[in-house]
Amino acid sequence: MRIFLILPILMTFPQVSLTLRESAPVGDPVTLPCIGKAASHLPADQLQIKWELPSRPVWDLINGKNYTGPGFENRVEVAREKIGEGDFSLTIHHTKLSDEGTYSCFYQGRDYQEAVFLQEVTLILRAHTETRSVKPGEDLSVPVFADEVEVLFNNTVVYPKSSDTQQDRVSVREGYLIIHRVTQADQGSYTVRDRSTKRAVSVITVTVEDTKKQSQDSDKSSDQGDGSTGVTGGVLGAAVGLAAAVAVAVAAAAAVAAGVGIRLCRRRNPQDRPPPGGQQPAQDGENPEIIPLNN
Repeated sequence: MRIFLILPILMTFPQVSLTLRESAPVGDPVTLPCIGKAASHLPADQLQIKWELPSRPVWDLINGKNYTGPGFENRVEVAREKIGEGDFSLTIHHTKLSDEGTYSCFYQGRDYQEAVFLQEVTLILRAHTETRSVKPGEDLSVPVFADEVEVLFNNTVVYPKSSDTQQDRVSVREGYLIIHRVTQADQGSYTVRDRSTKRAVSVITVTVEDTKKQSQDSDKSSDQGDGSTGVTGGVLGAAVGLAAAVAVAVAAAAAVAAGVGIRLCRRRNPQDRPPPGGQQPAQDGENPEIIPLNN
């Protein structure tokens, strides 16, 4: 009879950290989180922090100095004021489609024999969307956020091969899509996509202002304004004419009333009647005056 003795087996498992996912539109900044509270007590000159992709370095802090990997120059940073708190989160500015991937964060002290893994973060970028308005004749310039791209206008490739409507007026220079001398025919949707993967990098909806319609609307508003001014002027003119007529009538009535009053006074005043003979003698030094009386 055989007896089997089962002995306990002790195993040590490394700390497991779940991979985080961060998403952002191409061109926007994004922050990849990494917290290392255990390293918060280490002086900056004794601390090494490392961010990397599987195929290339991204950002390193060594003896208080930071180093940037190829392709990330002037675009990545870890906030120095937060390092002392154990926050090693990496911010990527002006994201590009080539920035996608799984990033790993490590730290190491001066007396550590190997780096301590902290966090994995997978960055996923989505197409940048934008609406732009431009006047006819102007140039339109928008960033494309990629190196080797092609441009589709309403699902037709216009760059690097131009369509008949564009006539070589669409180009990509120094990371910007440029539409030269925009016309009404250029209005629509432009899709910028990676030439090799055919993934959409950005979608730009372009509207071109209709200056002819705006001019017609302005003329129409002006005509309506002139008509209202004419009506107002006619009403004011009629009112002034009516007031003048009333004033003339009042003046005439006053004159007639004054004339009647004078005749009544002369008829009632006996001194105004001439003596027999038809004439009143004049006083010394006065010229005789004949006052005709109307019967």
